[in-house]
Amino acid sequence: MRVIAGNYKGLPLKSLPNNHTRPTGDKVKESLFQMLGPFFPGGLMLDLYGGSGSIAIEAISRGMKHAVIVENYPSAQKIIEENIKKTGSADNFTLLKMDAKMAIYQLDDIFDLIFLDPPYAQQDILADMAALATHHLVGKGRLVVCETVQSVELPNVIHSFKKITKKNYGVTALHFYRNEEKE
Repeated sequence: MRVIAGNYKGLPLKSLPNNHTRPTGDKVKESLFQMLGPFFPGGLMLDLYGGSGSIAIEAISRGMKHAVIVENYPSAQKIIEENIKKTGSADNFTLLKMDAKMAIYQLDDIFDLIFLDPPYAQQDILADMAALATHHLVGKGRLVVCETVQSVELPNVIHSFKKITKKNYGVTALHFYRNEEKE
């Protein structure tokens, strides 16, 4: 696993050697960022189920200003810390060592991009997106991307979020939602 583009291009990243996390593969990650736009002019992103931190690190590498990574699993937290240290830009990251649901209730930032990749056995995307909407954590017109297994079908509308597209990559699917919240 590595950083695909930007300031950290080619930087090797660690992941857990067991099945407690499922790092997003390089091909899926590359497709994700090509769809989002290959580079960002700043912004704030939230990776709600951090795993190895690779999605947040890729976003910062491509121009996001700051990334908040939430991870509850201690071994994964250690890997994220190691990967962040490798970037040499630790100030661009905040690691919250807690459950995703607890983090949603404690955060008060407005994010430009949110990535949701809960463990497949614990599909909580609908509840997470409802909480994100209730707590106004996603800027109007900004994106939430959900990674699932391909067989998972998410609704076209979840609270203020409207599905833009779903893209399949092998057994993985990415669901792209835009916040259509009214003023």
